[in-house]
Amino acid sequence: MALFAVATVGLGGALTASITAVAVNRETAIAVSSARQFVERLQAMTSFGEVFRSFNDTTADDPSGLIPPGPEFLVYGLGSADPANSVATGVLRFPSGTDPAELREDVVDAALGMPRDLNGDGVIDDRPHQHDYRVLPVMVRIQWSGSAGLRTVVYRTLLTRRQS
Repeated sequence: MALFAVATVGLGGALTASITAVAVNRETAIAVSSARQFVERLQAMTSFGEVFRSFNDTTADDPSGLIPPGPEFLVYGLGSADPANSVATGVLRFPSGTDPAELREDVVDAALGMPRDLNGDGVIDDRPHQHDYRVLPVMVRIQWSGSAGLRTVVYRTLLTRRQS
């Protein structure tokens, strides 16, 4: 009887761990897919020069005639046991200095691969480059409270100006 009890407890623990792993994998897949879709949205913009202005953390430089989305976006299916009512927030980050309206080459940020020559002139300087960048480092972070506690997915990439 004792042997059967020990085996049952062990099997129950393994089953619980398996169910949690499936939930964690599902949540992670949703987060990674959402981050990739957001980056694809950035890449699909017709004006590469407006990506930074549209998605940075200030409204002072927003493109005219548009309601820019800003750096935050919603991720559905994360943050609750009920997928219909669960929402997490994703955040986009650019290499900005103290002024969020400026895109800077001299920012020290290892997560974004900075400092880096953003306008292709061969020099990393201390001037703003939101009007002449050719490459744009971006980091998307999605954080949620899931089945295994607080979880975070970080997606980093480098957008480039497409040649016509």
